[in-house]
Amino acid sequence: MFEDDYLDRPPSSSSPAGSQLLEQPHHQPFMLKDAATQKYLLYGRYLMIRQLGKGTYSKVVLAKDLLASSSSRGDGIGDVVAIKIFRGQRNYDDAFDDECSILEAISSSHSVASTTTKVFADERQRCNSADEETLDDGLLVGSMSFSKILAAVKHRVHRAIIFPALGMSLLDILQHRKAYFRHRKDEDPPSPFAQQRQTTDSSAPYEKFRKGGLPLFVVRSIGYQLFAFLHYIQSKGVVHTDLKPENILLAQKKILMSRPLGPLPVTSSIKVIDFGSAEFTASFKNQTSSGTRISYNTIQTRHYRAPEVVFGSGWSYPADVWSVGLILWELLKGDCVFMTHDDKEHLAMMQRFLGSPSRADGGFFSIFRRGDKTEEFVSRRHHSSGTLRWPTEETSSRDLKYLNAIVPLCREFKDHSSDDEFCDFVSLIGKVLEWDPNRRLTAADALSHPFFASS
Repeated sequence: MFEDDYLDRPPSSSSPAGSQLLEQPHHQPFMLKDAATQKYLLYGRYLMIRQLGKGTYSKVVLAKDLLASSSSRGDGIGDVVAIKIFRGQRNYDDAFDDECSILEAISSSHSVASTTTKVFADERQRCNSADEETLDDGLLVGSMSFSKILAAVKHRVHRAIIFPALGMSLLDILQHRKAYFRHRKDEDPPSPFAQQRQTTDSSAPYEKFRKGGLPLFVVRSIGYQLFAFLHYIQSKGVVHTDLKPENILLAQKKILMSRPLGPLPVTSSIKVIDFGSAEFTASFKNQTSSGTRISYNTIQTRHYRAPEVVFGSGWSYPADVWSVGLILWELLKGDCVFMTHDDKEHLAMMQRFLGSPSRADGGFFSIFRRGDKTEEFVSRRHHSSGTLRWPTEETSSRDLKYLNAIVPLCREFKDHSSDDEFCDFVSLIGKVLEWDPNRRLTAADALSHPFFASS
């Protein structure tokens, strides 16, 4: 548990027989340790299994709910729950209260999310007969795509939120697939398209995918759910601000092992988690000339950070759309596009992948004119719209080699121009990864894109 708070304090000498008592400040117990099993019991009903992860404000543990039967809930993994335990200090109360407020707001009505159910009937034809029945359920998307709260616990200065346990994250499934294909060196690495071969050989219905990425029909299903999720939370005035593969979990734990496709989720139904950084746009104190409320604080995990956040020019709903675009490309290709921890290099990678902002739109200086870092990152030396101040004298040949290895999106389109389905996907990615957040597709518009058209 936390290294610097009460959870690691020595047990009380007055512990009851058979248990070891860990105390909060003011001697208020909330966790018992069973002497026989050496496992912790939280709040008298949750038997801790293991730690799942940690963050700035909290840690998450997996636990068994001893008072709930596996048949009493219709989601997650029966009677197993995930408990987000906030640091036991009063200055972390705001983080708990903010997350509860966000979850309460988006859980108050599911009308938008529940009406976006969609079946991609054409995808069933892509599955061979052995996998078809199992994969069908994963093609139903648009149900409530975020993890609901089961309980919020206030125990003196200690706080916790309890959620249903879910399956592995999208990052986990990508890593699982990479490991699988690394150990199958006798077979060709898969291609990202998972298209049916033009062949009469029914034993080889698929092309392979590259680097452990997911088949396009799975990416389509997940993408539709993510945009439906964004459309829904935006209707509640919420920006998630930290969308990434780690924060998107499969709704079910089971994984299907298919020889031609490799390990795949039994269902592509997903749940978005971790609203600890989410914000209400109503709380933003600034707004654009068009009346859009914006914020200037730094958000998002680096690799999924929108350019307006990097430049410091103000962000709102489009920042989440940018993150989803990068997530979908990563799901198909198997690798994160922008692996860097430097702002200037990050922008150079965006430019390599997407091209420069249009001069007709005024380039960098017009789009990001409000940015407090625009002058630092962009030079007017060559033309008025600006050029990035990268590479620098400190830039290594290795960094340049990594940058040049990024395949531009326009080349992806050109190289596969005969594949209408893939071209629709590239078109979608290009429109949700617009430099200018005002020109970026909204979540609602993305749902109507031809890539999601049911055939």
